[in-house]
Amino acid sequence: LKPSFINGGVIRNFGSGYKIGSDEIFVAEVDESDGSIALFNPSIAVLNGIELDHKSMEELNQLFGDFVTRADIAVQNFDNENVKILNKNPAR
Repeated sequence: LKPSFINGGVIRNFGSGYKIGSDEIFVAEVDESDGSIALFNPSIAVLNGIELDHKSMEELNQLFGDFVTRADIAVQNFDNENVKILNKNPAR
């Protein structure tokens, strides 16, 4: 489908953190560190994992829980225990 995308870091195969492709599909890596994830209303949210990093688990659960709730479709990795727990005990 050749989507346009933006990533938080350089992707070795592309030599940059972005690529301009299709104007119909846009993929973005969003980050919880500055809270900007709260500004996105995705059509499809993909939540691979939640790990203690920039914020407390309570804050992370709120941010990621709200993020997947705002999405039309949420794809979540239940192999990650924190994602699985988020779904059982939403903090929102």
